[in-house]
Amino acid sequence: FTRRIASAGQLYSYAGAAIGSDYGFVLGFAWAVGFATVAGWLSIQDGDYLVALFQPAGVHLPWVGMTVLMWIVMVAVTYQSLNVSAITVIVVETFGLLLMIGVAVVVIGHGGYHGHSLSFKPFTLGGASFATVTSGVVFAFTSFSGFETAGTAGEEAKRATWYVPVAIFSALLVSGS
Repeated sequence: FTRRIASAGQLYSYAGAAIGSDYGFVLGFAWAVGFATVAGWLSIQDGDYLVALFQPAGVHLPWVGMTVLMWIVMVAVTYQSLNVSAITVIVVETFGLLLMIGVAVVVIGHGGYHGHSLSFKPFTLGGASFATVTSGVVFAFTSFSGFETAGTAGEEAKRATWYVPVAIFSALLVSGS
């Protein structure tokens, strides 16, 4: 769809083209509610990360205040422009990815966690409970969330029918590796 339709209301446009405008309206409304919910969740998560970041230094911050602060930062960055928002996401995600790669290299370089070497043991259940496995699955799936949001930039991209599909595929490729 992204090769044929460039629209900020991607879900409404795609569903409307595929199965009718009534369904497109319902899905577009559900998508808007989902975005509002995810924005709240991300604000809470990021506020909690800030609290955890300063806790080892003995600084105890209120998580509600940090949540509100992160929401304000998110709205301010998004309000600036699509370019500022996209560049901010790219910089922050690149920094996070480099940190994870650095930690992985150090841990593997020291023979693994507590001297454990590389093996397929992490891919076995090893007696884990259903709740533990489902928590891991939720974490894995949320690691991929957001790849499709490039579709909302369709009306603002210069060559939307080329850039948007490339952005979505690249996001999936990078997050899956």
